[in-house]
Amino acid sequence: MLPYDPYNQPFYDPLTPERWRLSKQEAQRFQIPIELVAGTVAAEVVHDTDFWESFIDTSLLKLPLAVLYCPDTADADKWVAKLWLDWYNSHAQVGTGPGPGVANVHIATAVAAEEWINTWYPGQGLLDEPENIYIRLTNLLFDEGNIRYTAGTLRQLADQRTGRREPHAYEPAPKSNPANLTDLDMGVIFEAFRAGIKTPYTDRGDDFRTSIYLGSYGGQIFPFLPYYRERAHRE
Repeated sequence: MLPYDPYNQPFYDPLTPERWRLSKQEAQRFQIPIELVAGTVAAEVVHDTDFWESFIDTSLLKLPLAVLYCPDTADADKWVAKLWLDWYNSHAQVGTGPGPGVANVHIATAVAAEEWINTWYPGQGLLDEPENIYIRLTNLLFDEGNIRYTAGTLRQLADQRTGRREPHAYEPAPKSNPANLTDLDMGVIFEAFRAGIKTPYTDRGDDFRTSIYLGSYGGQIFPFLPYYRERAHRE
């Protein structure tokens, strides 16, 4: 169980061993603190995952994608699956609709992360734009791709928060540069990840780089930060 809980309600580590491994892998890829990536995924699992979401992901994405990519599927069925996936992708582009995968990454968020990473870190293969929307949907649906997009989005937000396009964790936590991202920074970043950077900061007239406003969600990551920081240190 987590050793720290501000609400005095003990709970179990929500990350599976594989999701913990992927969180560490993607934190290293994007040079951000392990506890930020793992804490974001954990907070999404605990606070933003309902029992019906697995059914939604299966019915809205897994089955249509399976139909689309199955070599034995009739052309008419593939056409129907593609029509549905095109609608799903278009609907999610405006920032509404379901966010697939373990960290509920919306398609518009994923596209913005691709654009940021490939504008400022071109040619590094960190978050390449996929050949088509169906590959992106597949990546968002499964843990490795979803956590990669999560970490890419967090790197984008960390750059915007600090105003610096440079590594935000030079070594595995807790040896990360403490002056680069504080726990408050990570709470503000998580609020922007969960609510969108335009809400609440732009709407409030805040400067995202200096705001201390945690909104409705930012504090949700705080119990996880010291736990995953210490866990990374132990390993």
